[in-house]
Amino acid sequence: MKKFLILFLALLYPALAIEPNKATQLQIQDYLNGITALVSDFVQTNPDGDKVRGKIWLKRTGAEGGKLRIDYEKRIPQRIIALKNNLYIYDLNTNETPEPQDLGNMPAAFILQNEINLTKDAVFETPVKSPDGQFLSIRLTDPAPLTLMFSLYPNGNIKGLAGWVLEDSHGLICVDLIDMQDNDPRLVPADLFKPPFKDIVVD
Repeated sequence: MKKFLILFLALLYPALAIEPNKATQLQIQDYLNGITALVSDFVQTNPDGDKVRGKIWLKRTGAEGGKLRIDYEKRIPQRIIALKNNLYIYDLNTNETPEPQDLGNMPAAFILQNEINLTKDAVFETPVKSPDGQFLSIRLTDPAPLTLMFSLYPNGNIKGLAGWVLEDSHGLICVDLIDMQDNDPRLVPADLFKPPFKDIVVD
């Protein structure tokens, strides 16, 4: 969790914050809008300190709306599916079809929308660079408290999404992406999002 240690250090020292500038905002916005497909393993650290492994697939497909799937390791028999404006949480012990929940102001709704406009669609704080200059974080306060973390090239341009920190009533949920691959639609086939599911076992 080295990345998130850097993130927390950066958030604790506001003096390190860079001045807001249009170029940084547009680069973050263009990167997010440029994601058509994403797949990654992850490690999620929950508020109680428990670490959970899993895999995430994301697809942003214009008119069809965004799609998201999250599978956890075997001890967490749960599958999360987001389609358009609905969120489904499957209990893999019962395999019953869950009732859809409204995405509402959940972070997934922000990421999956057809076109992201940071100025129009979000309220955010000044982007922060890590002390070593390898990461950039931006904290959204609306539509939901969410910090997005990006890895950077040596020249300061965004290299990729490195993870995020979600703030809920129980505390911080930190997600560290591992071996993330983006913009290869072959990695995110359509059958991942609708039952009967192709099971992905995360040991």
